Amino acid sequence: MISFYKKLIPLTAAAMLTACSSIAEYQSGLPYLEYHEVSADISNRTAPSVNVNFCLVNHLNEDVDVSKLILILFVNDLEIDLKEINYDKSISENSEKCYKTVFEPDVIHNPAASSTLLNTMLDRTYKIEGTVVYDEKEAVPVTTKAEGILR
Repeated sequence: MISFYKKLIPLTAAAMLTACSSIAEYQSGLPYLEYHEVSADISNRTAPSVNVNFCLVNHLNEDVDVSKLILILFVNDLEIDLKEINYDKSISENSEKCYKTVFEPDVIHNPAASSTLLNTMLDRTYKIEGTVVYDEKEAVPVTTKAEGILR
């Protein structure tokens, strides 16, 4: 009986490793977010904002149902705003859909965020983290990031 288990354990581990690499390959092909233009709008000094153009990209040869998009904007390592967009749509095979969103810091509860945006004396670096959440419960959400200088 012991020799049976000794043979079974390596086979099970090999099967799990194969399954994980297949899942990883599948996950890497799932739709993701690409970021294009990120710019600050400080014309309204009491309510500065950041405009972000992004695309949801699907390179798979099949439609994929997306339940929501979650975007977080950081400027100089300070979280400015979080957007949770209930998408509830399907993205067609081999396509991309582009959108624009506006991040507006809560100037009342987070004055540091608005002052960071308004401070043009410093190089304001931004980082965006965007996550695509799928309708399929087994599909792990895919997160992409972008960084740059805020103009």
